[in-house]
Amino acid sequence: MRNTSKTTRVAEFVDLKSYELKVKIVQDIRKVKKITPKEIMETYGISNNTTHLYLKELVKAGCLVRCFRGIYKAGDNPQVPLNEMEKNVEDRRKRLSQYFRNHPNEIVSSKDLSKLFNVSDKTIRNDIMYVRDIAIETIHRRGYKYISD
Repeated sequence: MRNTSKTTRVAEFVDLKSYELKVKIVQDIRKVKKITPKEIMETYGISNNTTHLYLKELVKAGCLVRCFRGIYKAGDNPQVPLNEMEKNVEDRRKRLSQYFRNHPNEIVSSKDLSKLFNVSDKTIRNDIMYVRDIAIETIHRRGYKYISD
């Protein structure tokens, strides 16, 4: 999972698997009290870059606290930020669906949508896959278009 922006945004949970993995990491850290990135990589079988990206997001959300020499421990209240992030993802997908309904004849690229919603291109492309209440057509090398009934 590559983040194209300069700052990691907390609300960018692109799919349910990464969200569930982050919840599992926080739960496990709460059990063992302290953990290193290397232990996370070995336990969950994820890459070094993905591990550090997840840890950075979780620290920013207040779920984890970075201690001395790369050791992480659980934050004060990890449940509140995670629920808030999930709501942000659902809200963004609803707004995406509404955008397509309001612009039925417009072909729009993921780059334009990413600027509009202030997230990465990859996040928009994944969100479009999860929007189930409307039909969206993919137009090769041009973007996406709403298919009206």
